[in-house]
Amino acid sequence: MARVSERRLVAILFCDVCGFTAMSEKLDPEEVSDIIQPLFQECNAAIAKFGGIVEKFIGDAIMALFGVPMAHEDDPERAALAALEMRSIIQRFGADLEKRMGFSINMRIGLNVGTVVAGTINALEGGGGKNHQVLGDSINTAARMEQNAVPGNILVTEEMYHLIKDSFELKPDKLIQAKGKKEPLQAYDLVGVRQLRQRSRGLTERQSPLVGRQELLNSLSSQCHEALRERQPLSLLLQGDSGLGKTRLAMETYNQLLDEVPNLRLLQGTATSYSRGFAYFTLQNLVRSLLEVDETVPHAEVHQRIQDLMQHEQIANASLNSSLLEYLLYPHLEIPQLKLMSPDRLQQQIFRSVSDILLQLGKRQPLLLLMDDLQWCDPLSLQWLQGFQQSLQQQQLPLILLGTSRLDTSEEMAGLHWQEQRLLEPLNNEQALLLLNALLERGETTELPLSLQPLGEAILERVTHGRAPSAVAALDNGHLLVTDMRQHTVSEITTAGEVVWSYGTPRKFGRDENLLFSPEYATRLSNGHTLIADTGNSRVIEVDSKSRIVWSLLSGTGLRMTRPTRVERLPDGHTLVEHSNRSQWLEVNRELIPAWRYAVPVESFEESTQSE
Repeated sequence: MARVSERRLVAILFCDVCGFTAMSEKLDPEEVSDIIQPLFQECNAAIAKFGGIVEKFIGDAIMALFGVPMAHEDDPERAALAALEMRSIIQRFGADLEKRMGFSINMRIGLNVGTVVAGTINALEGGGGKNHQVLGDSINTAARMEQNAVPGNILVTEEMYHLIKDSFELKPDKLIQAKGKKEPLQAYDLVGVRQLRQRSRGLTERQSPLVGRQELLNSLSSQCHEALRERQPLSLLLQGDSGLGKTRLAMETYNQLLDEVPNLRLLQGTATSYSRGFAYFTLQNLVRSLLEVDETVPHAEVHQRIQDLMQHEQIANASLNSSLLEYLLYPHLEIPQLKLMSPDRLQQQIFRSVSDILLQLGKRQPLLLLMDDLQWCDPLSLQWLQGFQQSLQQQQLPLILLGTSRLDTSEEMAGLHWQEQRLLEPLNNEQALLLLNALLERGETTELPLSLQPLGEAILERVTHGRAPSAVAALDNGHLLVTDMRQHTVSEITTAGEVVWSYGTPRKFGRDENLLFSPEYATRLSNGHTLIADTGNSRVIEVDSKSRIVWSLLSGTGLRMTRPTRVERLPDGHTLVEHSNRSQWLEVNRELIPAWRYAVPVESFEESTQSE
């Protein structure tokens, strides 16, 4: 066997069907298979929906991974959401089985996060099959969580708890004595999604000071206050690399405006790293913010909130608008009033309904609409936002549309028009030291003790140089391969910072084949070439040591590959690509012939999505 391995931080999900043995004793094996297969298909879809993969089926158990082959910055949250959806699936499935056959089944689930050795195994002779496999004690720990969970419950480890506690409701459960562990493991019961959750960012245990942004904050607040006072709608975009404090600055702007405009209402629509493939995801979040509900609120209560909104705001065509909002939040419903509408007509009516309600609300009360993390926004929500911006130009009301986004050159984002865009630059060295000392509760000391200098250097490198690489990989020669979306380059640098090889032209981008247009990921191949996912150009290219393109995979080849975000070369010479805005993985051979494709099911009226 041949194996290519690397260390990866992953979230691991184990689940086991309870009642399977008793069911197997009563039924023929074929009958058991007819029951279990549909259940596992739904669970597999739930795992894939949040970017995970099923590593293996073991009889009546499933082991799933979040973080291989493609890593995301919120894999623990994805795993928790998948586990909650799987629990809902088994509850519905078990109730239906009880009705039909007189017995039920349930499920235990365990979650953990940790470092594993992940790799692709290929048979050297014959078969030619391959599989992503992982090894490590973290897997055993996840299995112990599952084995100790009560049927219907989800147990997570303490490591997982600390990563998801701001977004999910958890409560301490039992201490588990795991084989090979000296100390018992504290388990936590995952109850559900936290009410009106906002995904945590940065250091949530303490409030960090606002360093180096006061002048920009004052300027934003002054501009927004004048627009509210003059009843002139204003569209602003805050842009910058990850971790520079865009959302923090937006919230500080809102808080500062409250001093002058006490009745200013904040409505927030937030995208997540897995939301591009979910129709209306960000728009749904905005409507939930309007109704002051989240995903955990029962449908009956949401229905009543919609009716109350229609009555309180005196919305015209209240019956139709109520049905449209309800369908937006619950697209699986069959609403008689909407049944005869064509998909295109229904989409237009949803867009118009949300816009009209917000404009009506804005006539009665000052509004700040915060559209957060637009680089991850789904296409339908972006389409709504574009239309809403156009409608604002003909209005006279106190409404601020404030967007935040990482540096993004996608065609969807290019369709939005902002009256002003503010770019957040990294902190300078003095500001970064001030922030670091404040976080360490060391006052305004400008020098770090010797023991903290490596930490300080790493943080200063991240926040002061402005390079903000989208990806960094360690090479076998000790150098670093740096993918820099902002500079539009991929470079090999020494640990001393010397550039020994680079592809792309700093600060220049375009459609020329020698220019990079938002490179998001790169990896060094065994032949010394570099494989690059060029997101903006919707292509994957292989570049040799002399910066010549020796192989390319383009969107124009008929493969419908759009916005590749991660790429790797498999041992058999095939290339595996993730292109995130379609939530797909595509594998092609050297001749650009597809060998495998996986697409996450997406609920959408778009024909292109359905054809996938």
